[in-house]
Order: sequence, then C-alpha cells, then structure tokens
Amino acid sequence: MLAHLHSMRKGYEEGNVLFGGPFRSSEGGIALLEAESRLHARSFMDRDPAVSAGILDYDLFEVRPFFDAISGDAWSQQGSS
Repeated sequence: MLAHLHSMRKGYEEGNVLFGGPFRSSEGGIALLEAESRLHARSFMDRDPAVSAGILDYDLFEVRPFFDAISGDAWSQQGSS
C-alpha cells in the first residue's frame, strides 16, 4: 500500500489527483482525477502498483459538475432552460 500512496502522491504533484483518501466508515476510498479522457484516467489507475498487483480495483465515473469551488462555477436557476 505504500507504493500506492507514492503513486497517488506523484499523481497529485503532477495535477492528476485532485482529491483522494480512504473512507472513514468502511473499506475502500475515493480519488477525484483530472484527466483529458476516460482512457487517460483508466491508464493512470492501471499504472497504480496496488491495482496492477490485484490488491485494489476501481470503477470510473465521469462527473458533470454543477458546483465547483475551484473554478467558481455554480448552477443557478437563471442559467437553466
């Protein structure tokens, strides 16, 4: 798992990992990735040592943000049709 943390840290430093960590209430965790495509996100995760060793697996979900504190974007009634 130390190799996994090093991989995630490197991804964070390169701007690929925006947020990540284990869940407090159960096994598993979450990583929010910045990737130009689903293929790039999958490639990043597949290179993780814990994934390639079969210790961890993952599911990918693409997000359409309605609220983004980093960019300042937020959904509003006025902007909807």
